[in-house]
Amino acid sequence: MTAKCAAKALPRNKGVRPGPMWVVAATLPLALWGLLLLLPTFDDWVYYTTMYDGDLLADGYLLPIDNYWRPFDSALGALLGAHPWLFPSLNHIIVLAAHVASAATLSSVCRRLGMGLGGRSVAVLFFFFSPAMLGTVLGIDSPNQACSQLFALLALRAYLAMPPSEWRPWPAAACGLLVFVATLFKENGLAWALIPPVVAYAFGRCGTRGLARGLAVGALVCAAYAAARLALTPEWATVKDDYTSLGAAKLVRNACMFAAFTLLPADYVSIVHAPSRNLALAAATVLASLPMLFMALKAVARTGGPRLWVSLALCMAMAASPHLLTIYTTMHPYASLSIAAIMAGEAMGRAARCGMARRGAVVAAFALYMGAAVVTDAHHWLASYRSGLIGRRMADEIVAQTGGARPRRVFLITVDDGYKRYSSFCVVPTDAFGWGLAVTHRTGMAWPKEISNVSIPRSEAGRIPSMARKAVADGFDAVWLAEDSGAKVLYTKRQ
Repeated sequence: MTAKCAAKALPRNKGVRPGPMWVVAATLPLALWGLLLLLPTFDDWVYYTTMYDGDLLADGYLLPIDNYWRPFDSALGALLGAHPWLFPSLNHIIVLAAHVASAATLSSVCRRLGMGLGGRSVAVLFFFFSPAMLGTVLGIDSPNQACSQLFALLALRAYLAMPPSEWRPWPAAACGLLVFVATLFKENGLAWALIPPVVAYAFGRCGTRGLARGLAVGALVCAAYAAARLALTPEWATVKDDYTSLGAAKLVRNACMFAAFTLLPADYVSIVHAPSRNLALAAATVLASLPMLFMALKAVARTGGPRLWVSLALCMAMAASPHLLTIYTTMHPYASLSIAAIMAGEAMGRAARCGMARRGAVVAAFALYMGAAVVTDAHHWLASYRSGLIGRRMADEIVAQTGGARPRRVFLITVDDGYKRYSSFCVVPTDAFGWGLAVTHRTGMAWPKEISNVSIPRSEAGRIPSMARKAVADGFDAVWLAEDSGAKVLYTKRQ
């Protein structure tokens, strides 16, 4: 940092002025209203955080299972199973509360790192409104990711409680404990065992000796988690191939998605989903984001030095690494979004303080970026809302056609019409139907209790009558058909 920059940076924490959390608070009623309108689709129906009426202990869901050890998700599923009317509203409330709490914690972290009001505002609003959060905040099955990020940020804040250039064991121990909790929400939280000391080092709050101590504590946390997981994992647990098969092409694809989803608030629904394609809108969101990206990159190139930016880039890579090395989807940019927000806040703050652009130009560039983000957020919300309505309408069609019957065992024939989906925003209609589980939800888990689903391509639709007759002969109480964007009852056993 130049002397001129340093001189301007000195008074930036003085005074009490309205901060970015006022903006967050002002949007909360609208955000909560919008989220509560979203209905389950696709994975929302089958993940741990849906309604579960089994025995957590007997079924082993509090222990590591296959790729996961997420006891909080399992406990939430059991709560929803006991009170089905809470699903999915409780999921949305948990996710939004965690997202808001993460924004507040991020604001505190930025203040601790010495950012002024302008930098903190950019960081917090970038984090809260960036389209990189959509896969998590709009998701019904994502309390794990939202809460993991919250406890990871709390761990970083605990670590930064150490005075600069001093080592104190209690903040480090609190950081380790919070990272362990973050990891029990979702496994990518473990990467944050190593991130806090690197962030402290990036901002000059510790030297290489303090960095080494912090990394050693982080390594102990990783070892403790690994030991606990190995000791508790049942012998029958397996790992899906999707999490172990990584080629060069997949790694490059994941890295490109990581960069695009994190930095560019483009309206990807208008690009990726053919029925919703609107290239003019997509181009407008891209162009609106460019001034801020240019200013931020200019600040990175001219101020701060490699210690700051390389360290933060490394932190971003560490936070994203569990997904970059396995599966990367629209949900996963959230894992590293807070580090990206810190970088954005610091870069734009330096652009204003160091005379690379007038403050009015910095504000205008950030406003354009936020405008693109809000437009993209709104379009993705609308796509998610419409997808959920399709699943509910299909469930209502089945309930209406079933009459007073309450079939216990159902055979569902799903016709695959080759619809293209875009993540959890624009889903295949039959996936919105949740393989029949939308009916179970609509009836408050009263019926059906068992659904056997068979999917066939449209070219084999001529087999449907014979498949239905065989299902009746096999003792199923009802046969349902899901095709196109509708559902109908082919047979119901009258009771």
